[in-house]
Amino acid sequence: MPSNMQNKPTRISSGVLYTLTLAFIFSFYTINAQEQVGRPLITNYKYQDYQAAPINWWVLEDDNGIMYFANNVQVLQYDGVNWRIIEMDGGCRSLAKDSEGVIYAGGIGEFGYLSPEETGELEFVSLVDKLPEEHRAFEDVWFIHYINDRVYFWTEYKVFIWDGNQMEVLISENGFHVSAIVNDKQYIRIWNVGLSILKEDNTFELVPGGERFADERIYSILRYDEDHILIATRNEGLFLYDGREFTPFKTEIDSYIKGETYLPGLALDDGSFVINTNNEGAYLIDHNGRLLQKYTTETGLQEGSVLNLYLDSRGVLWLPLFNGISNVNLNSAFTTVDANMGINTTVFGVVRHKDILYLTTNGGIYYLDESEMMVKPIE
Repeated sequence: MPSNMQNKPTRISSGVLYTLTLAFIFSFYTINAQEQVGRPLITNYKYQDYQAAPINWWVLEDDNGIMYFANNVQVLQYDGVNWRIIEMDGGCRSLAKDSEGVIYAGGIGEFGYLSPEETGELEFVSLVDKLPEEHRAFEDVWFIHYINDRVYFWTEYKVFIWDGNQMEVLISENGFHVSAIVNDKQYIRIWNVGLSILKEDNTFELVPGGERFADERIYSILRYDEDHILIATRNEGLFLYDGREFTPFKTEIDSYIKGETYLPGLALDDGSFVINTNNEGAYLIDHNGRLLQKYTTETGLQEGSVLNLYLDSRGVLWLPLFNGISNVNLNSAFTTVDANMGINTTVFGVVRHKDILYLTTNGGIYYLDESEMMVKPIE
């Protein structure tokens, strides 16, 4: 039982809060802006819903607000009501969009773009035939970037660069790992070399200090501010980089993401970040590293392997998963406390007292243990 009951509490809401599902929903902005209280309102789509493979690697929104997913065996299209499958040999691993709104897709031994048929529905058009014959054998296209009017298709040892008319091929003896565009620079971690940039003349240059990541995996390369980028590694935590030095960036999620960080992470316009993991869900942190929200199996995510992140034009955060697709509306000011967290009766009122949430119910007084995300009785 909490020991700080003697001071006068602050009432957040009163009256009867009643639902047949033994859950209540309230605005956590009434407590503290973006502070998590209860579970975020997560929507889960199972593979039975969209009738395709469970695994989804990437997500993108087109200029008309329609969503596309790099499904393990094809491209999925979703208009908010209906799902449609766009066939693609070799499955799909990555997606990108150019300045004209054309969507590019990459898979296993395949890449190209989506183009409308006579009916107006999109179909996949391969660009592999634009490659010289000796370069047509390759595996996964894990990243696609559009920059300087060119499209870059990144595979493990080759980069295919398409300018709309012809294809250029770059080859590295050391494998390419993670790539990202930040502040108009194309960063790439190269195995056994470190963090580098691809210059406009299509040569690679190791960034100052980048050799420290020759062996340590980087999974997120994000804009932090005008002078810094944020680096998320697999085992060494997060760093801020100013172009000269990598400074450790301590956060409240370090223990959750250590050994689990996965690509690509997401920088939001308000200065906050979402860091996703291989098995432990995703985490929303503020600009200083304070935890704001957890998106995990404990808070309603259907599966913990978050393979990508994307914020659409409506403020909905999409999370492609190893088994399904989920989303959460970041514009929503509401979270929920429900039966999954221990509520087994009607809730009449909610009071916040010294940073602890108390619930008056038909069965007595309860409090929310936020460390375990469980509602417990006061004994």
